Amino acid sequence: LQKLSKQLKRMPRALDQASADLATEAVRLADEGFGQRRDPHGAPWRPRKSGKGGHPLLEKTGRFRGSLRGTPLRRGFRLTFGTSYGRYHQDGTSRMPRRAVLP
Repeated sequence: LQKLSKQLKRMPRALDQASADLATEAVRLADEGFGQRRDPHGAPWRPRKSGKGGHPLLEKTGRFRGSLRGTPLRRGFRLTFGTSYGRYHQDGTSRMPRRAVLP
């Protein structure tokens, strides 16, 4: 019974570590998709309109890509963008195609 009690006391730390590891891996996978210009399901992003910009899609300054953060939670993790405009790229708008980075 004491052995089981000790194991149960270690569980929250193990779950916290698992959440942190998953958050780190999710950010890595999202960054990988960003580099490949693909959504999380492997579909390529729609290209920009011709004649617009000479930089890679969504990387004029690198701020958007660099703002992705994974935050471990008690039961999983949360992925967020540190920019006010990330959601418009993630979801698209009536004037801009969706170029999802997160599932």
